[in-house]
Amino acid sequence: EAYFCGDDVISIGAMSALKENGFDTPRDVGILGVNDMEMAHWQNIRLTTIHQPVGAIVDAVISRLATLMENPEDPARAICLDAHVVERDTLRKPV
Repeated sequence: EAYFCGDDVISIGAMSALKENGFDTPRDVGILGVNDMEMAHWQNIRLTTIHQPVGAIVDAVISRLATLMENPEDPARAICLDAHVVERDTLRKPV
């Protein structure tokens, strides 16, 4: 069993609440966060998280806004950017 939390801060809060209630991460329950925040690296946390390319996201948004300012009728389009899992200590490998 594992929890997928939409943000590293929420993940760390979930880890704390689980620990207060006698659960060990990852032995009893896994946690996966999102954003690869600095605190996810801390030695006492070591959160497994999804790293998003924030710089590339910002660049894509700025580019899209510039295009729309020049041509408000420009059709919507999907922008796909790669994210990746940063494996640390809050998920265990399946057996």
